[in-house]
Amino acid sequence: MTIRDAAHARELARKAKALKATHNQADKAEFEKIKTALLSQGYGALVREYGIESWDR
Repeated sequence: MTIRDAAHARELARKAKALKATHNQADKAEFEKIKTALLSQGYGALVREYGIESWDR
């Protein structure tokens, strides 16, 4: 997954937070994909800001 810019990164972080809130196992893979993309492309601060470090917490 390629993140285009900071606005796209925020949009993805919001989506991951919403997926986590449902806690539906079917959404876990998408959540992990977004989280990994954010972390690998230098958006770790957003991961922490949106509380998406872990599916379980």
